[in-house]
Amino acid sequence: MGVIDSCFSQQVSNQSLFYRGKGGAGFGSIQTRFGYAFSGSSSLLTPYLGLGIYSLSKHVHNGFEESFGYLAGGLRTQFECASVCSVGLNTEIFRTLSVRQSVQLGSGKTVRHTNGWGCNLGLPVTVRLSRGWDVQVVPYYLRLLFSESQNIYGTTLLFSYRF
Repeated sequence: MGVIDSCFSQQVSNQSLFYRGKGGAGFGSIQTRFGYAFSGSSSLLTPYLGLGIYSLSKHVHNGFEESFGYLAGGLRTQFECASVCSVGLNTEIFRTLSVRQSVQLGSGKTVRHTNGWGCNLGLPVTVRLSRGWDVQVVPYYLRLLFSESQNIYGTTLLFSYRF
């Protein structure tokens, strides 16, 4: 079973980046996972391996950019609470490939390349809206461990249609 998961153009505030300049920031990630789903009467357990790309950028005269590819392995679970609701736990560990960080300060630019590990934890709650439509809210915690530790907290909102 292959799953494609993506999140594009999620806005990040200047305050969350501790940046005092003008303009906005952008965050994007896309990941492809390959795994097998084991199912019980009211549960799913899916171990997987994946490949992804991550990018965070803040561009104006002064800015910061970070991007990397990564290999991932994880486990996704889903437990049905009622016929219209399910909860789960998503865990993932990943190894970065070619982390590129650049900082632009006026006319000077610094670029660093590093590699490291990271992890991601999510708590998905899915509600069935109708016969085929679902909505899922996933609060998550992302920890990046390479040039320095970064902790990112967020929420993903997904709409899906089951065939």
